[in-house]
Parts: sequence; C-alpha cells; structure tokens
Amino acid sequence: MASTYNYTQNRDEIITGALRLVGAIGQGETPNATQILEAADTLNLLVKSWEANLGLPVWSIRPFEFTPVPGQGAYNTTTDLLLNYRPLEITELVSRNQTNNDVPLNRISRSGWFYLNNKQSQGYPNQFFYDLQTDYGILHLWPVPVDATQKIVMYLRLPFADFDTATDVPDFPQEWIRALKYGLACDLCDEYGVPIKRSAYLNNKLQTIIDETENIFTEDASIYFGKARN
Repeated sequence: MASTYNYTQNRDEIITGALRLVGAIGQGETPNATQILEAADTLNLLVKSWEANLGLPVWSIRPFEFTPVPGQGAYNTTTDLLLNYRPLEITELVSRNQTNNDVPLNRISRSGWFYLNNKQSQGYPNQFFYDLQTDYGILHLWPVPVDATQKIVMYLRLPFADFDTATDVPDFPQEWIRALKYGLACDLCDEYGVPIKRSAYLNNKLQTIIDETENIFTEDASIYFGKARN
C-alpha cells in the first residue's frame, strides 16, 4: 500500500507534458532549450492571469500581523510592513487588543476613503482601505492609530510564485498540477499551429479539470480570528 502523499512536478516536467499534448514532442522525447525557454514564459503568463481569474483560492491566503505606529495611518507593504511580495487583497482584518479581543474593521472602497472628511483623525481604527499598486500596496487605517496598544491582524491573498528555474515546483496544491499542464497546452496551441478541433478538445478538457479541482478548494466555513481554543 502506498504511504506517501507528496507527489508534485517541477517546471520542466509540466512543460514537457504540455508539449506532448500539443504534439510538439513525442513520448519519451525531451524538449530542446528553446522550447523550454519559450514555454516557461508562457507558463508564467498563464499563472499571472490565473491570479485574476481563479477568484479566491484558499491556499494562497496567509495570516500577517503588525503593531501600528501611533500617528501613522498609511502602511506601504514593502517599506513599512517589509513584505517581499505584493498582497493582491486583504480578505479579513481585525484590531486585537492586549487581552486578545478582536474587533473587525470595516472595509471601505476607494471612494469611501476619498470622502472621509478628516483622514488624520486619531483613535482606534474601525475602517480600512487597501490601495493596490503595480509593485506594492498601501494599507490605510482610520481613524489613525492613537497608540501602540493594539495589533492589526489580517489575512492576505498572495500572488502565485514565478517559475524561475527548471526545478521550481508550482505554488499550487498538487491537485492543480494537471490543470497547469492542460492550461499551458491550451496557451501553446497557437504557437504550434494545433488544429482547431484538437485545440477545442484541450480547452474543454481544461475547463472540466478546473471545475472538478475548484470544488475541492471551496471554503465552506468562515474565517475565525481570536485566541486558540483547546
């Protein structure tokens, strides 16, 4: 009986599988350097497009907390929070006091933030606005924190990591490896002149795989903030 659960494929294995699907190579053949390089670019473009199209994949959400600086209402994710990635979204945010009681902050829109009368008003934050920029994000808290007695605890939706080297593995659960292979194959169809009938088959197959895989990762419970419970 099998006893391991860590199966994965690296970048070049996914590329090789996709090239087989479009008929660029045969069974047991190895792609040449140019095929690998060009397919790697296409794979990274695919992954970046899925950041926008996959909705809210639960595996890409990570917790983060920090103590705000009294009198500072805006926090750059790179220079202030020292994150080495740009969060795509703040899905949940609470203010946690010294007795570990959490108060949810209301998310406001860009226009809601714009029309706040006094953005420098100080107090205990009860609203936030996340301003997503090209290379970073800015978290705005309102009112501006009056002291450092409370922490800000939040869940961030991370971008998917790039495929930079041949041995990089996907920043996806193993259930998504097949979708990556078929997704890459679909994007390579134009480059390799794949017949329309075969291209349509691959696209239909990809959609079926995505539908089946997304069902596994649908979150069916609300996120809980607070003290760990025994």
